[in-house]
Amino acid sequence: MTTRAHISHRNQTAAVGYIPLLNFLIFWAHRHERFVVEHAINGILLTFYFLGAYFLIPDFGIYIALLFVAGVAVGFIHASSGREFRLPLIADFVDWLADFFDKK
Repeated sequence: MTTRAHISHRNQTAAVGYIPLLNFLIFWAHRHERFVVEHAINGILLTFYFLGAYFLIPDFGIYIALLFVAGVAVGFIHASSGREFRLPLIADFVDWLADFFDKK
């Protein structure tokens, strides 16, 4: 049985999963909670995309990176409210990774 406090803690933990560097810790510590893992993987992938766009694309990389920052903000809001957030281009990949790490 899940209590209200457990759900609130789960939502806050999933929201912290979007903060760079903390998302790896959240992913590892809560790797058996599907909701938290999906948000942490979203945060990890957005961090990699941000760094790749910023450093590998000259001149326009900062503008593309700002789109990823917006994705992090939207994901943070969805996770803290307890809703699922599926990124348009990588949602299936996130599901596959969550299934892969959920195997016990």
